[in-house]
Amino acid sequence: MKTTFYVFLCIILLLFMNFSGASVVINEVMYDAIDNTEWIELYNPDNETINLAGGTLTDNKNTDELVCCGFAQNCSLLLKNNSYAIITDQDTTLYDNFEIGTETLQICVDDNSLGNGLGNVEDIITISNGTFETTFEYNYNMGADGNNKTLERNKLGEWKESIINGGTPGMKNSVYDFSYDYSALTITEVMVDPFGDDDARKPLGEWVELYNSGDEPVYIKDLVLYDEDDDNELYLTKTNTKTLELCSGCYTVVYRDTDGDFDLSKIEDTVRLYTGYPISENVLLDKISFTNAMEGASFSKFDGGWYTTVPTPGDKNVYTAGCDWHIDIEMNNSIFHTTDMDFTLIVGRTLGEKQNITVRGTIEDIFGEPVKEYSPWTNQEITTQNKKTYSPNLKEGVYQIHFWIDGIMCDDIDITNNNITKLVAINPQYKKSESSVDIEKMYLGNDNKAEWGDQFTASIVVYKGNETRYSVQVWAEMNGEKVSKTTKLSIHDQYKQYPLTIPIQLEPNCNNNVDDGNALLVVDAFGLRTEKEFIVQGVDDEVCKDYLDYVQEQDIEIEKKKEGYRVIEKPGSVFPGEIFPIQVQLLNGNDIQPYTIWSYVYRGSKCYSCDGSERDENTQRVILNPDEVRIVDFILKIDDDIQEGDYNLKVKIQKGTQKTVREITETITVVPEKQTLSKSLPFFSEFGESNESTVFSSKTHVFGTPLTGGVVVYESSSVKAKKLIPILLFVTFGLVCLVLIWKK
Repeated sequence: MKTTFYVFLCIILLLFMNFSGASVVINEVMYDAIDNTEWIELYNPDNETINLAGGTLTDNKNTDELVCCGFAQNCSLLLKNNSYAIITDQDTTLYDNFEIGTETLQICVDDNSLGNGLGNVEDIITISNGTFETTFEYNYNMGADGNNKTLERNKLGEWKESIINGGTPGMKNSVYDFSYDYSALTITEVMVDPFGDDDARKPLGEWVELYNSGDEPVYIKDLVLYDEDDDNELYLTKTNTKTLELCSGCYTVVYRDTDGDFDLSKIEDTVRLYTGYPISENVLLDKISFTNAMEGASFSKFDGGWYTTVPTPGDKNVYTAGCDWHIDIEMNNSIFHTTDMDFTLIVGRTLGEKQNITVRGTIEDIFGEPVKEYSPWTNQEITTQNKKTYSPNLKEGVYQIHFWIDGIMCDDIDITNNNITKLVAINPQYKKSESSVDIEKMYLGNDNKAEWGDQFTASIVVYKGNETRYSVQVWAEMNGEKVSKTTKLSIHDQYKQYPLTIPIQLEPNCNNNVDDGNALLVVDAFGLRTEKEFIVQGVDDEVCKDYLDYVQEQDIEIEKKKEGYRVIEKPGSVFPGEIFPIQVQLLNGNDIQPYTIWSYVYRGSKCYSCDGSERDENTQRVILNPDEVRIVDFILKIDDDIQEGDYNLKVKIQKGTQKTVREITETITVVPEKQTLSKSLPFFSEFGESNESTVFSSKTHVFGTPLTGGVVVYESSSVKAKKLIPILLFVTFGLVCLVLIWKK
């Protein structure tokens, strides 16, 4: 009997030990749900299981019994340690919207509402079953007031509105790790007068930096900043801050971000941080007062006090004494046509007080010679920044724009931004997709006349843009009828300009079948046609004496039209180490031919552009179609240690498998830096003729945009004979003189 009694007593004691110390807490409440889906979360922080059987839920209106939900499978009222239980009504839709783990108990009340509906303004919730009791009292000022948020409990037992919409049923609370002890929050930096609009959208405009010096992370939503006026509030929200979850030892920035109330005065004002709104019901956490704010600079907190510094939003403050002024050039592009170039010069203060500033500038060509000089500001007081816009009229070429701050009086901590340099190019063909053709000049003499049977040359410039057609034809005509042979060329490379010197051979008109008068030189290229008028008058009697021989000679000359080559761009001089371009223009004959071409600079037996490699290291191979014109580009670099003086530029051209290599040799001068002279020197040589180059007139230009001169397409034997007459006369005269001297 005694044994039975002791066993019964032990069982009673064990039950008492299991449950007398049992504790369960209300952990989360959805009291004002948008869809009326109210619920309460319980949490068991103990190491023992708690039996919720026989429990009740009481609020200010009613008491309900805790029972198994009708929809729940494997219902249990035993709440395991470190687990959650969700209390809902029998008609809840909570589980349709959340995936809640099987370890979480699904418990209901015995009717269709929690306590006849939880209060939206305030309420007191009590849950108990005789072995435990937990109570939670709330009101709408605590948060979760119809905004799809819940009230959650953190690890310190403090209640706050959930960070996550809908709350965290059956999960760790979103505010669990965050302290609501705001005593460690301080204002560490304030931007009172930013560049631009004070109420601009973040990250521009006014802002305030906060720092958490405590050991715990702090959730700062609903804290409020005020200026000097108690009604000018700025709530801390997810929209206007870098982060609301402020970790230990971390910074966050609160931006004004278009707010209409909060507005800091540049003359005198105060920034205050409170726990909420209104001020009368909340606690002041920190404040700073200031006067005479400087545009673009912030007030920053240091151990020794507050100082004006370069802004460091979200980072540790850095004290910088002295000043910092900068200069910049704004341009929409760096390549322009001839009339659309403009730029804006900006000088401004990054740090320090206003100063009297002097700025100077130049525009230099590629020779280092100034073509424009500027004095935008001379000892002018500048508070924040000044701007000036210029539209210089520059010729085609490459230029350097250089401006600098001259003689700044304060101790500038960064002089690297006291000057600015920009390179610009003026190119009439920039982004020019349309092709064009122009007859620059006909070499007829001052009277602009030619005789029948004459040969004259015309300088034309063809620009090929975004064009697939390649044919270029040149002829003379009168009244719609051709009165010359047609010269045909092929140009395949796009976006290049070709200077061409075209010979025109007029018909002899020995029978006077065509009347004298006005004629047209016609150039037809890629479907474009251009014309230039000249006069044809008189028949060349010498040509007509033996008409048949003349015709035969012309036919042979046309068939033997010889391919030519010329350098259309090279610098006249370079400095040691300079990289420079050259362009070689080739004109092919009547059949498809491959060409091998290379170039270098030398003197004596040494190459000064080979960098230790072979002279043909930059060899290019091209295949030209019949009558095709092709421009071949080379980039050469003169040795850094080359001495000043004259050197030779050599271009070698090998046609097909021919053993004979044709050459162009020109002089190039090495000069000290900034004394270079870049010239376009057109040269022409015919295969089978002397390697001496014939110089044609050409305009100076920069970096390979030749303007005049060109390839001579063909030249008649009669014209060649006329060119030899002065040489023959000179040789004959010399022989006569020698004979007379010998006789004496």
